[in-house]
Amino acid sequence: MKTTSAALLALLLTAGSMAETHLDGNLAQNTVLEKAGNPYIVDQDYIVPVGKELTLKQGCVLLFKAFTGMRVEGKLVVEGTTEEPVVFTSQYDADYNPKSTQLANPFDWNGVIILKTAAGTVMNNFVLRYSAYGINAQNPNVIVRNGDFRQNGQLHFTIDGKTQYVQDGVPFSYGASAADPTPQPTESTSSEPNANKKQEPRAKKSAKTGTVAKQKKVFRFACLGVGVAGLAVGTPLIISVGKDWGEMKDLTAKMEAVAQASAEHTTYMDKYKDIEASYRGKLAGGIIAETLGVLGLVGFGLTFAF
Repeated sequence: MKTTSAALLALLLTAGSMAETHLDGNLAQNTVLEKAGNPYIVDQDYIVPVGKELTLKQGCVLLFKAFTGMRVEGKLVVEGTTEEPVVFTSQYDADYNPKSTQLANPFDWNGVIILKTAAGTVMNNFVLRYSAYGINAQNPNVIVRNGDFRQNGQLHFTIDGKTQYVQDGVPFSYGASAADPTPQPTESTSSEPNANKKQEPRAKKSAKTGTVAKQKKVFRFACLGVGVAGLAVGTPLIISVGKDWGEMKDLTAKMEAVAQASAEHTTYMDKYKDIEASYRGKLAGGIIAETLGVLGLVGFGLTFAF
């Protein structure tokens, strides 16, 4: 009996861990999201209207679909911790979405925009990556502590029209000292004498990761271009080769039906040679183009597997 109860409990816990919550549109009321609802799939822009407050508790994971983002017109409070940060990322981020069937890339989703009407934004211990512009705050009343920005396409953090210097993978804080005289230490504000030395390898590693991702993306679309072009050129050539082959067989039959020394035989022979030369050129070109097309598409497919 105890074994059965334990198995049922494990099953329920597993089912709970696979929960999925969809978000879109305006908040109708003050809302608190807990990690129990993970992952939160943002299907359309998620908007915090004026007069409303959204609180994201530790461990919440928000996966944004293409062309979506978060608009804060009211109040946003992010309560992540060092062990369980709040995550804002692409729906393709396999680190947080095991169901992803393709690689995440910069520009996968829009980002978080904080409008002038916002009533104050406090974001503690969070990860934000693979967006277009990261956080764009039009209202300077923003506090950020330990923000981990990575692989954002255009910018990481802009406030009141001014772009802030943020390094990939190096925790970033803004405005925390004014609101909290003892903010949690970050690698960018640590007083340890070797703090900068510790940051450097992480920054280099993050830059290297970004370069590899960009190179993979370029290679992917180059393969796709070669594949499509190869098949587009090769297919008509192969079809034309078939027609030439048919004409050559027809001319061969006609030459066999007339005397070899006749003018008619000579005419058929000259035409046969012209078609044969065209046939050989088209066959070689078609095979090369088709081979390149197939290899290009195979390469394109492999970029999603590695």
